[in-house]
Amino acid sequence: MIPLEGQNLTLLLLAIIAPVGALDAMYFHVWKFKLASRPESRNETATHIFRSLTLGIVALTVAFYQPAGAWFWLIAGLLGLDFANNLIDAFLEGDSRRDLGGVPQAEYLIHIAGATWVGAAALSFLVHGWTAAFLPTALMAPEAAVPFALQANAVVIGIGSFALAALETALIAKSLGGAKAQVAATP
Repeated sequence: MIPLEGQNLTLLLLAIIAPVGALDAMYFHVWKFKLASRPESRNETATHIFRSLTLGIVALTVAFYQPAGAWFWLIAGLLGLDFANNLIDAFLEGDSRRDLGGVPQAEYLIHIAGATWVGAAALSFLVHGWTAAFLPTALMAPEAAVPFALQANAVVIGIGSFALAALETALIAKSLGGAKAQVAATP
């Protein structure tokens, strides 16, 4: 049983929601709708890339360190930016997918669950880490032992998040390269 103290609850919540987010990104964003290759979906895809990078950094940092001082505020800021990013993503989806018939209900449910769970992880981080917020700036050893399973899972989340960000960035770049070639070939 994982002791739910210190950063462990934050990591457990991320461990639960990360596979759901990966399913959303790989199935709906990359495979089914190929959002990165659609000019009308590039801004939405940029929000996905930002989320991947943000959550990868947060998971890896919280798994191995107790952020204190400015480091605490940096991680809290990234979680706040992720929240704002979720709002922007939701705002962009209507126009981004209008000609695709909108966002499927199953994907909406995934988005609601994802935002809720990541919000719970953010709240857990803030509550459990609050005492470190006003300490001198450092990446300290976690106050409670982080089980190896949570650390290993955070590494998988980090690597997977960075790989997904790289994939979606490469797909946008490929799409832009194809668009430039198309313009150049037009008489």
